[in-house]
Amino acid sequence: MINEIDTGSQVCNLLYSPVSNELVTTHGYSLNQINLWKTGANGNLEKIDSMMGHRSRVLYLAGESSGGKMVTGAGDCELRLWKIFDEKTPSIIPNDLR
Repeated sequence: MINEIDTGSQVCNLLYSPVSNELVTTHGYSLNQINLWKTGANGNLEKIDSMMGHRSRVLYLAGESSGGKMVTGAGDCELRLWKIFDEKTPSIIPNDLR
């Protein structure tokens, strides 16, 4: 093992982008969030942002590892589309594009 990070919640999925050197994690109890991580200069992961929206555990994640968009699914019976990796701050895609 090279490193260890306590996320404070259940980790459900991982998506890594070798292009931007960033990692997305989805979580369950207790915040049901999506976190964006970047590898720092020292090789450690640093959390850059958290995205909220699902009301229950984020069980599914699919996306483009090269950047662009991802989709998440959760126990709240919702799919959510997210714009990731290619901008400094992740943002949710407007409702009319969901």
